[in-house]
Amino acid sequence: MTEMWLAFADRFKQDSLAPIYLMKAGESQSNVAHTERALEIFNRVIEQYPDFEDVPMCYFLIGNALEMNEQYEEAKAVYEEFLEKYPDHFMAESVRKLMPRIGMSAEDILADILEQANDSLLTSK
Repeated sequence: MTEMWLAFADRFKQDSLAPIYLMKAGESQSNVAHTERALEIFNRVIEQYPDFEDVPMCYFLIGNALEMNEQYEEAKAVYEEFLEKYPDHFMAESVRKLMPRIGMSAEDILADILEQANDSLLTSK
């Protein structure tokens, strides 16, 4: 499917579906851990369709792909850029909560979440 989405976007650059299909192609590449290709596609959306409504999600998905590829410093930089450009985006609060946990093991993340929940219960009494 990825190649079909890319072919459509290449052939019909002005079509409103082109950036949507590029997003799908980028997500499909990210899902199979083809990080570099996913980044290339998401960056293409940002560069070629700067007014596309899902450009902010491209930044988020780039950060996520980098994080999954254990490129933690690069992921943090992209998430910071996302927050700087789109501080009121619906994903911004999630990104703010995610940032301190980048690079942590699943066990450490769970322990951190539980600790914050306990702290919140103690302070709410």
